[in-house]
Amino acid sequence: MARAHEDEPGLEDKDNDFSNEHEVVDLYPHGYKPSMTKSKKTYILAIGLLCLVVLTSIITFKLTSKSVSDGIQKDELARARIAEQDYRDSIYARDTLQNYLLVGTITAYQYRSRRDIIRNTWQKLYKRYNATFRFIICRPPDEHLKEIEAENATYGDIIGLYHLEENTQNALTIKPIEFFKHVKANYPPYTYVSRIDDDAFLNMPAFWDEYLKPNLADPRRIIIARDMYPMNPAVPYPGGQFYTVSWDILSLLIRLYEKNPLLTEYDDILVGRLMSENREWYRLVDMPCYKAFDYNPIVSDPNRWEHMVTEAAVNPHKMKTDEIFLEIASMFDENGVNSTAINEVNSRYDHDNTKGWTVACSQNISFRIYTGKVL
Repeated sequence: MARAHEDEPGLEDKDNDFSNEHEVVDLYPHGYKPSMTKSKKTYILAIGLLCLVVLTSIITFKLTSKSVSDGIQKDELARARIAEQDYRDSIYARDTLQNYLLVGTITAYQYRSRRDIIRNTWQKLYKRYNATFRFIICRPPDEHLKEIEAENATYGDIIGLYHLEENTQNALTIKPIEFFKHVKANYPPYTYVSRIDDDAFLNMPAFWDEYLKPNLADPRRIIIARDMYPMNPAVPYPGGQFYTVSWDILSLLIRLYEKNPLLTEYDDILVGRLMSENREWYRLVDMPCYKAFDYNPIVSDPNRWEHMVTEAAVNPHKMKTDEIFLEIASMFDENGVNSTAINEVNSRYDHDNTKGWTVACSQNISFRIYTGKVL
């Protein structure tokens, strides 16, 4: 019977444990006995590496989280500083009464006659309010460029956004926000900046008394407009015929637009989307239907979406012909509405309140706070 090597470490005489019929196998014939198997070493090594990876991940996560947190805090602090500076700028403009309001009329190069009518009606009537009036056009065809340059040399009231082609698409979408960008880059701060259609009239005395003056004390995060919430409850937005933003809102809209340029959205809905999708709050001062409305001389009910001019009118809209625009203008004088003229014009028409567009309409001047949803 073969016996284990007597000098083999870890093996003892097995005569008492095995019968003569069994052979004791020498497990380590070369004198070497490993302390553990290869598979066990691999397992321990893998566990060690896993622990190292986990520990590294935890440290990296903590450092990254701190870095992200610090970055967010720095970004929020920078935004807060910018907003505060915009607010201070608007306050300075208010207190000096040099730049409390800029009104930009969205028009096109070919509508010279309408610009002249506007210059000689509400802009001339209300010059004493010391507001800045401008017309906003995009790049005209080359053959019309000299005409525009001559007109601007005469009046000095045209802002040319010549990086944009003059077309319907741009006029309905990005032209107003590009106007805001131009004002921010090239003009001193204003307390408020308005955009108005060239088929709309502005009763400046009423706008000053009812909307601007009450909101000069704290011109922060304010939009004054016809509230289009009934038209689109998911995204409240200001009616595009005429809306006014405080200087900090103008600056904020520019930053949000540059971050996410929505090039194909209607310009008024664009304002609502930028504010809503970024969860930015603002105070909307509503211009109800009897203040801002589409002109329809047949409809006498001032609480309808479209109706005739009444003594409460601030912003009649949709005067598509020069004749209709001049008819509207004849009902106003330097003090605002002219009751005698209103009655005279309205008496020319047979009224029918079953006509015209019927839509939900706010009935009074209201003050709402929007944060992407109605509070």
